[in-house]
Order: sequence, then C-alpha cells, then structure tokens
Amino acid sequence: MTQTFPGAAARRGVLSIDEGTTGTRAGVVLDSGAAHEVFYRSIKVSHPDDLSVEQDPMEIWTATVEVARRAVGRAREEGIGITAVALSTQRATAMLWDRVTGRPLLPAVVWQDRRYAADLTSYEAEWDTALLARQGRPVGARAPFLWAARQIAAHPEVAAAHREGRLLFGTVDTWLIWRLTGGAVHATTPTNAASTGGYLLQRHAWDEEWIGHLGFPSTCCRSSAPTTPDSAPPTRPPSASPSRWPPPWATSTPHSSRSAVSPPGRACASTGPAPSSTRRPAPRPPCPGRTSPGCSPSPAGGRATPATTAWRRTPPRRARR
Repeated sequence: MTQTFPGAAARRGVLSIDEGTTGTRAGVVLDSGAAHEVFYRSIKVSHPDDLSVEQDPMEIWTATVEVARRAVGRAREEGIGITAVALSTQRATAMLWDRVTGRPLLPAVVWQDRRYAADLTSYEAEWDTALLARQGRPVGARAPFLWAARQIAAHPEVAAAHREGRLLFGTVDTWLIWRLTGGAVHATTPTNAASTGGYLLQRHAWDEEWIGHLGFPSTCCRSSAPTTPDSAPPTRPPSASPSRWPPPWATSTPHSSRSAVSPPGRACASTGPAPSSTRRPAPRPPCPGRTSPGCSPSPAGGRATPATTAWRRTPPRRARR
C-alpha cells in the first residue's frame, strides 16, 4: 500500500492497461516506478472450428473498463492522481466495427487463427521473396487483411458499412484507443501495424500492393496511413460518438475529468521514455488524399489533416500476446 502523508507532495501515476489474449489487467505505475495494486479479469477465447479463433470485441472493451475503474478507484482512495494511460495489447488480433454505432460487426479474429492458412500457402512461391525483402517476413499462416476482405465479401452488413464509409478496421490497440477517446482517435503503432503483415517499417507506409492482392479495399488502406499523433491538437469527441468523454471510470470522481486519460490524439507508450515537450515529432508520411475514420475521401482530394487522419502512428511500444 502507498500512503500519502499530510503535507506531502501529491503522488502521481500512469494507468497501465495490459490487454492480453486470455485476460486484461490494469494497475497504476507511480512516479517512483513502483506498481500499485493490479486488477485482472479473464476474457473468453472461442474456437468455432479447428482453425478459427475468435473473441468478442465488446468483452475486450468491458473487461478493460472494469479493471481500469478498479485500479483508478483504488489509487484515488490513497490520493494518487492519474496523469495518463499506457496501453499494451495482444498483437495481430483484428476486428471490424461501425464508426456510427460504435458496435463490432463480427467477432474479432485472434492472432492464433489459421482459417486461411491453406490459401496463404498458395501465395508463397510468388510473394515470399518480395515480402521478406520489404517487410522482413514471409506470407505466413495468418493475414488479418485477407480475413477482413473475406468478411466484406461474405456479409452484406459489412459490405454496406464499407460502401457507406462507416467501416473501421483495426487491431486491439486501435479498438481500445478509439473507444477510450469516444471515437476521436483511430490509431495504431508501427509495430502493431507490422504485426498485420501489411506494413513497411522502413518507409512507414502500408504495403498496398500486397494488401490489394489480398482483396482488402485500397481506399480503406490509404485512409489508414499512420501519422504522428503529437501533431494533432487535443479535441473533444463529437457529441454523437458512441463512447462518452471522459471515459467511464473518470466520471464519478471529484478530480478533473481529463486527468484519467491522455488527451485525444496523444497516446502514452507502455514502455520507453514519455513524450517530451522538447522532442519534435517525427515527420508524417504523405497521405494520398484520404481522411476520416472510415473510407471516405478528403475534401478536394487534398492531404489529410492531423486531427482526422485514420489509424495514426503512436510511439513504438511492446505488446504481449
């Protein structure tokens, strides 16, 4: 237990969330580096058949909210203020959701899923050499972009969301950041993007040739070009967003409602140094005329503005499977 004595300086901490494949935990890491009490909740993993592995995106979200509320509540009982959120997640698990309703359209496909392994094997002779040269990895046995393309083709409601610019695709970090910010930020990191098998780390750009070959809509790919979040000003999410701002665990405390999370557009890495006001953000890669959290073109075909570019790139972090 951490005690704050009368007259002592207020303690501060970062709410640290670790969303894994079988469970989610959260705790507050203090400014001294010590970890406060950690809370855990397990989450289900389903196996519809021998090759498919799925999870419920809403269960991932509700589990995250539950353990985060408990961690923040316990910290504030002891006078510890929350200054930011650090997020670490399982990699390569992907999902599709509706940006208007905020609801998942299908179960998430987990990184262990191998339902399309046979199809991917047929691409190895043509693609392995090229992918190893530019991505550092072969075709492999999983491809979230192939999964997403097949779901658009197979499910009318997913196809309709795509046609109407409502469809969002992302990994678990993308999903949680989007929910935590009330739909204001659709973001990922370069390393999480690379885990999808469709990202060029050296160029910080999507491998559109490979993604297009898998059948994923190129318009969605271009709208998801990662950018630097520090260039985006903090913005309150629109009132129509599916999640409220501030997040659910920050609404019932006497402290500032913005103290429980970082401002929208700024993510705190789970490892490595915290962003410094003296450190200049890395240059943003060009966005080929696409913006919005879905697949809609930007006005007049111009470049996307930092506040609206989809799937932004945040500072690198490590994630657990």
